[in-house]
Amino acid sequence: MNKKYIFALALFACFGGFKNINAGEDGAFQLYEAATTEDLKQLIQRDGNKIKDLKLSGCKAINFTDVKLDWKSCTKLETIDLSYSNITESGLQNILTQCTKLKDLNLLSNFRFIERDFDFETLNWSNCKNLEKLNLFRTDLTKDGLINILTQCTALNNLNLWNCNLLDAKYRKGYSTREEIERLKKDLGLENQKSLPINPKIPKKTQKPFWLVAKWQALPTPWKWALGIGAVAIPLIGACIFYKKQSIKNLSSALWRRLMPLLKRQKTANQPFIAQPRYQI
Repeated sequence: MNKKYIFALALFACFGGFKNINAGEDGAFQLYEAATTEDLKQLIQRDGNKIKDLKLSGCKAINFTDVKLDWKSCTKLETIDLSYSNITESGLQNILTQCTKLKDLNLLSNFRFIERDFDFETLNWSNCKNLEKLNLFRTDLTKDGLINILTQCTALNNLNLWNCNLLDAKYRKGYSTREEIERLKKDLGLENQKSLPINPKIPKKTQKPFWLVAKWQALPTPWKWALGIGAVAIPLIGACIFYKKQSIKNLSSALWRRLMPLLKRQKTANQPFIAQPRYQI
């Protein structure tokens, strides 16, 4: 047998597990749809520090939650295509946490073939400071999930939100420039807002409603005073009407008559004001 064929057979025997992997030039790698979790593990173990561009589109047989799937060696990974794959929330979180040089992320989904249970509101994007392009076409993205992404991925200049299932219709479009994304942030009340990292381990219900904080901070000072006074006055008025069974005017007069002697004593004695129990109403 020709030595060339013997050498080819030997290579196939040694690297048969890589039959579903296409290794290109300049750090570009692709796993075909038939690839398994073991194929991805072997690729990362063998060439993890060489991978810059990784295509995993349609890889439904890969279990991204496998605890032995370690992305730490992928220190050069900049582009990853996870479209039409069975990527999970925890599997994506591992990638977002460990691949800090990620610039391009494709999560395009097709609900006719793939069912995902994603909670974009609790994902931690704090290590994605270099992320510039994000494709969320036809995903279950909510408004709060979008705010979570925009407050942490500060380098975004290309964002695809077309056909997002749960997002408000007015936001469902493509944003192809940094200026368009900044206008989106302004529309969401996020202009001049710093990154607000989210801990994915904290239950969704206990997380800080940062969108409400942004709205509050955007209010003019007079409105803040008005809302603050109203928050105190309205319960007090309600208590007067429903519990004291007397008019606001009579209650105010009673309070003033009882406080006046105390104020006069305070002015005369020049001592800190202390309300005595006998003057309580």
